[in-house]
Amino acid sequence: MWRFRTALLLAWAAAAACAEPAKPFLHGLFTDNMILQRDVPCPVWGWTAPGAQVAVTLEGQTVTALADAEGRWLVKIGPRPAGGPHVITVAGPQRVTLKNVLFGDVWICSGQSNMDMGIDGVNQWWNELPGAPVEGVRLYWVKPASSFAPEATVSGSWSAASSDVLLNKKKPFTTVGFSAIAWMFGRKVHQQTGVPVGMIECAQGNTSIQSWSKLASLRQEPEYGTALDPLAYYEQQLTAWAKASDPAYAQSDAWRSPAFDDRDWTEIALPQDWSKSALPGFAGLVWFRRTVSVPADWAGSDLRLNLGPVENQSAVWVNGTFVGGEDGYRRAHLCRVPAGVVKAGANVIAVRVLGSRGFVGTPGEMTLGKGMGADDSLSLAGLWKCRASTPAGKLTGRGRQYDRIWVPGGLYHGMVAPLAPFAIKGVLWYQGEGNAGQTAYEQELTALIRDWRATFGQGDFPFYLVQLAGFGPLPALPGKSSWAVTREIQARVARTVPNSGLAVAIDRGEIQDIHPPNKREVAERLAAVALANSYRFDVPCEGPTYRSMQTEGNRIRLSFDHADGLKSLGSGPAGFAVAGADRRFVWAQAWLDKETVVVSAPEVQEPVAVRYGWGDNALCNLYNRADLPAVPFRTDAW
Repeated sequence: MWRFRTALLLAWAAAAACAEPAKPFLHGLFTDNMILQRDVPCPVWGWTAPGAQVAVTLEGQTVTALADAEGRWLVKIGPRPAGGPHVITVAGPQRVTLKNVLFGDVWICSGQSNMDMGIDGVNQWWNELPGAPVEGVRLYWVKPASSFAPEATVSGSWSAASSDVLLNKKKPFTTVGFSAIAWMFGRKVHQQTGVPVGMIECAQGNTSIQSWSKLASLRQEPEYGTALDPLAYYEQQLTAWAKASDPAYAQSDAWRSPAFDDRDWTEIALPQDWSKSALPGFAGLVWFRRTVSVPADWAGSDLRLNLGPVENQSAVWVNGTFVGGEDGYRRAHLCRVPAGVVKAGANVIAVRVLGSRGFVGTPGEMTLGKGMGADDSLSLAGLWKCRASTPAGKLTGRGRQYDRIWVPGGLYHGMVAPLAPFAIKGVLWYQGEGNAGQTAYEQELTALIRDWRATFGQGDFPFYLVQLAGFGPLPALPGKSSWAVTREIQARVARTVPNSGLAVAIDRGEIQDIHPPNKREVAERLAAVALANSYRFDVPCEGPTYRSMQTEGNRIRLSFDHADGLKSLGSGPAGFAVAGADRRFVWAQAWLDKETVVVSAPEVQEPVAVRYGWGDNALCNLYNRADLPAVPFRTDAW
């Protein structure tokens, strides 16, 4: 049975690579108002009939390509200098005209919720909105999608930065609005350079770096191993949770089994809010079942199962085989059903939902279709059987099913891989809260930068990091900190990986808010890194950075790079701790001596180590003349 299951999962993975959504004539990144990368050949691509010729024309210059055996075609236009607007015509079996196209610099902005956080979450956000559309800054939002295999395209559109676009309410979950970091960075760079700037927001809150990583790199880690398969991993996590929380999953006549007798279950017409019909006031786990008759010529084909939006989490089985699930009611819950699972005639679909409302879409959104995007489909709207399992108050463990956005490689497959090989200037990365304290993060972040650069095939393009902001109460005593470890890793990666950089944000954190609202200063620090390194402006972009220490009796003198005009805000430098050979840190007295800091503590007469800003949150007030904060550090390796 185990071997059969493994074979089936491997077959599913192979099928998933082929069973992609219907591929458009023109990739979803190419729309009116787009910005293409200046000064480089820009790939333009899409899909059509194999062997068909496609011609792309820009101002009288035409480039042609033939679609390959899988229907993919690709041309390169340019290089072109910054400017526009231009009109681009794509002609083949279809014809598309792209208007108001600019050439400039394109930045991908990725990470978790602090990158995803919208403009309407920042301090006095109304002052950050443009009075009129800013034609020189164009925005593109990648809809969050986690996939078990690389997707081909994304759907969206480019728009000039405007109040309406920045306040986009279509984004899922709570971090609504276009990325504040992305908008403020793009605005600053455009103002300083005059070059059109395109900002692609490709972020998702509450995510780990593993979700954004390539599987090939994750398979080198002992935690995952060479056999890592995303669907199998996802099912494993769901199963572990279900065994503790859902008796209906563990029992021998499991409700997911096609042989289960559901005749005494309640009928419910879907889609509808179960709280208003079959299960008033219920919140927790509810199972749904339906038998669907599949045409004979569909047997042996991959099918697309769409449940529409579901509040909040779903897990889906077809004929007893797990085929996937989704989290979040503002997105379609889609599954690929591999050919080996489908049979002619009766097929049983079982869905477990965790929520308080259930299916909240429209009838037209609930379908089972042949292939991916085929016109022939069966409606799944109508009568289903349902039965409640576990109330929310009795759920064990974390109280939620495993979220698909945590699937290893899932966001890379669904949001990053589909963007390549779009020509870009670089990447801005704000992530790490989801991996705080994990020493493997250094290897994973280094691998992610390497892998993304390889994916886009444009050399070692700039990759700029935001270091974690402070969060939580200020520590009464100096001690261990998982967030400090992650900040140290971020600083080291920015220092050692070519063409990377760091924006420090520890001084802009909040005690009670993991999403600090002061995003403007962080974005402008990121912009300073880009202006200095990518645009060669003579602007300061680094704060005081620890260089060396010297013991002077019962005190230590610290020297820094980028320390011109070293200063502290307040009565003197704060956030320093010192320890002797016993490795017990105490808060230190600190004072400035020109461009050095001297620290000591009465309790430590023979100091050997110093830490600064070492805490999940920390009182840090050391800056240079440019008002850039010192990078948190430690002199020890304890």
